[in-house]
Amino acid sequence: MRRLGRLGRLAPVLLAWGLFAAAGCGGPEDELQQQLSAVKAGESRAVQLQRHVLTDDDLARLVSCAGLEVLQAEHSSVTDSGVQRLTQLPELRRLTLRESKLGDNAAAVLATLQSLETLNLPHADFSDEGLRQLTGLPRLTLLRLRSPRVTDLSMAAIAKMPELRFLHLMDVPLTDAGLAELHDMQHLESLYLDGSRVSSAGLERLLAALPELHLHIDQAHFEK
Repeated sequence: MRRLGRLGRLAPVLLAWGLFAAAGCGGPEDELQQQLSAVKAGESRAVQLQRHVLTDDDLARLVSCAGLEVLQAEHSSVTDSGVQRLTQLPELRRLTLRESKLGDNAAAVLATLQSLETLNLPHADFSDEGLRQLTGLPRLTLLRLRSPRVTDLSMAAIAKMPELRFLHLMDVPLTDAGLAELHDMQHLESLYLDGSRVSSAGLERLLAALPELHLHIDQAHFEK
């Protein structure tokens, strides 16, 4: 019920974006400008970009949108230094930055965004230290991350995240040892692993510990 409540608050935002996308009007810059105008006018709390490549300069334009709750960019070139501007968006709850190769300095900034509930960074380059900083986010329910430098050492910290329900790790060289750290994570509902090093035996042990877990490995559903 709690998750449905959160989604319910975003329903008008997502509906507004669907209507805008269906219109299919304007170019990439128009896409950003129209959504910025809607947020500033109080008509929306979301910026969701399908065509525009989000840059550091664009983030500077967003700081005037203090009520922004959703920022999603299918294409972005945001840097570690540019991420600093997100600290001026205290209401931000959902963040997706595809194609941005963010490192540990960006992770340190993102860790201060205490309202974040979902974080999707499919092209990040965090180390274990960077990821451990993110595990301090108190409201995070979904974490989707690609980072080949993250190892088993991060899993114990992830397991302690109190609200995390959905975890998707891509190209993280996770082994059975790291997977075992998640065995007590009874609140975890969904785990997707792409490009890991876990074995079938390790996955079966995880499902024995978490029998209700929805488990996907390399784009395929895994069952005992």
